[in-house]
Amino acid sequence: MAKSRFRWVVLGLSWFSWLLLGIALLSLGVMLVKLVPQFGLTGVQAGALMAVSAIPAIVFAIPIGSLADRYGGRRLGALGLLMLMVGLILIAIAEVFLVLIVARLAIGIGAALCGTPLQQWITKWFPSTELGFALGFLSSGYGIGSIIGIFTMGYILETLDLFLVTVVLGIVCLICMFLFLLARQEHPLAIVKENGTSETSLSLRMILKVFRTVELWKLGIAGFAITGIMSAYATFAPITFVVQLQMDIVTASATAGIAAILGTPFIFAGGWLSDKLKPRFGRKTLVFVATLICAFAFYLIGVATVFFIALIGICLIGIFNWISSAALSAACTESTESATVGCALGFLAAICSIGSLILPLTMGLVFDTTGSWALTWTVPAIVAFIGAIVVLFSKN
Repeated sequence: MAKSRFRWVVLGLSWFSWLLLGIALLSLGVMLVKLVPQFGLTGVQAGALMAVSAIPAIVFAIPIGSLADRYGGRRLGALGLLMLMVGLILIAIAEVFLVLIVARLAIGIGAALCGTPLQQWITKWFPSTELGFALGFLSSGYGIGSIIGIFTMGYILETLDLFLVTVVLGIVCLICMFLFLLARQEHPLAIVKENGTSETSLSLRMILKVFRTVELWKLGIAGFAITGIMSAYATFAPITFVVQLQMDIVTASATAGIAAILGTPFIFAGGWLSDKLKPRFGRKTLVFVATLICAFAFYLIGVATVFFIALIGICLIGIFNWISSAALSAACTESTESATVGCALGFLAAICSIGSLILPLTMGLVFDTTGSWALTWTVPAIVAFIGAIVVLFSKN
């Protein structure tokens, strides 16, 4: 693949979109400290607000990935930013729980449109020797967004009104959307078969081919764990620290945000390290070790009654949950042919989103049933352990 300087424009625009995506998705955990008493939410309802944003990716991620293979990721990413804006504005004006659900659904649609298509766009511009780094850099945008959404949002909401914060974020999404529309068109629109005819990537044959790839299922189970446990963390960490460690909202959000702060540099490291490990050990080694350590970290948070123990768990999650992100995406890209990269990434995104849907809801249900934070946090610990074991048996 010939290197083009325009690939850095592609990476920069995609990075900023994932920054906004991280803020929009993961700031909910801090907002819940205000929304729970305001709307009288139960644990299941609180988990549902995070989980419902995963539904669009579960339903549409594979078709969206196929559309990205056919048309490229730029237009779909711009539409995703528009949907993020709609969701944020709805949160600002919400007066009933149903409007909050619709808002989170809109944000979920935006996440699906900004996720797989922008990953696919990057894979068209970066050679395999730079792929882990590029995808790691992209994920760092989401990581920094999570810092703002989890760590900083507590300070912001103590100073500014929720309405103003969400409206301003919506306007920034709109500006970024116009920048996407001003960017140049992506790579070729169709897949050319060896016999010279053109076949769009929306064909059922190509989608079924992705579904029949065993390696993608193994990576999907690992992605289910990796993404699901982070959504669970973002949803319940701040309120857990308020209740268990008697913190105020600012301290709780800042404490939860330590994971995002630590994780951001390790996203770069994870992408680069997976490029180096691939020839000898495969990318799976990094994903296995990181996910196994996360299982232990989630257990620690659940049983922690003092700040120091919770801090150990937070730091381990920050370092090792993020470090596997780029390696997993790169392994997915390399497990399929170039013509179906978008579809394969969509498949991975769908499985990951199922994790984001199920784990917060399950944690909320466990807490409502038992009233025990220790049992509640054991759920993601078990899921992470299973994900680590499964990925160990992949070939990549």
